[in-house]
Amino acid sequence: MKVSNHNYHHLVREWCKTIVSVVKTLHVVGKVVEWIVKLSDLVSFYSTRLIFQEMFSYPRWRHKYQLKPGVWIFEPTEESIRIGKEIKNAVQEKWTIPQNYYHLRQGGHIAALKLHKSDTCFAHLDISKFFNTINRSRLTRSLKLFFDYSTSRNYSLLSTVKLPDQLPIMYILPYGFVQSPILASLCLRQSALGRKIENLSNSEFVRTSVYMDDIIISGADNERLEAVVTEIKTAANKSAFTLNTKKEEGPASAITAFNIIVTTNKTSIIPKRYNELRNNYNLTKNRHVKHGIATYVSTVNSKQLVKLDSRI
Repeated sequence: MKVSNHNYHHLVREWCKTIVSVVKTLHVVGKVVEWIVKLSDLVSFYSTRLIFQEMFSYPRWRHKYQLKPGVWIFEPTEESIRIGKEIKNAVQEKWTIPQNYYHLRQGGHIAALKLHKSDTCFAHLDISKFFNTINRSRLTRSLKLFFDYSTSRNYSLLSTVKLPDQLPIMYILPYGFVQSPILASLCLRQSALGRKIENLSNSEFVRTSVYMDDIIISGADNERLEAVVTEIKTAANKSAFTLNTKKEEGPASAITAFNIIVTTNKTSIIPKRYNELRNNYNLTKNRHVKHGIATYVSTVNSKQLVKLDSRI
């Protein structure tokens, strides 16, 4: 059947109208999608804003006090403790804690010292005002290795406080918050100092242990240990950590840390601290306190346990 010119042109016009209609429809759909995306971003923005308002609508801490110049202790509220535990657990799920970070593992400072007993040379370094050096930007950078930026920033904002009496204003990790130890440790591990400690922990000539802001190093060669201490100081400087020269000891045949003397195959509580523990042991009527003191002393040095009771 032949199609007349009139019908043919009519069909072409209809076909063109259909194409134009489809194009317009696609354009409208595209605009709708664009507006949906914008609306989604807007909702996300206001949702985040509401979350922040909710998070910061409660008091962060009950009170604070100055332990020593520049070092403040903050007592968190119940809500801060709850959120702090959530942040701590979230980090623990993502980050494998180094074996030699003893403040985050069983055994604590005693285990951190006993690691070195078989060596003959020892050194003790201390990071000055450790938590004060962990500001919001450093914390956010470290968290971004395991979380997206938004989560990292949120955790950072929730975990830092304004350092009192400080100009320019600084927001730092507070002593007293549940999550502070693990967050400070994460930042340490990601620093040049942390990388140096990690490298040394794999050495067959040197032993290293960390307990919060204290670093213990030991070995069998005094000259080698002196070189290691110099390397650690250089790494600390690169990391913007200041080492406390007043607490620095060694390399030497014996050092003191946590009121405990460390020498080859022996740890013992320093006399002043031992006398305090002994007095408390003999004055208290609480059997649980007595048991706690006795357990601690025997863990450090079993011979010191014998003289703990004044009746003996």
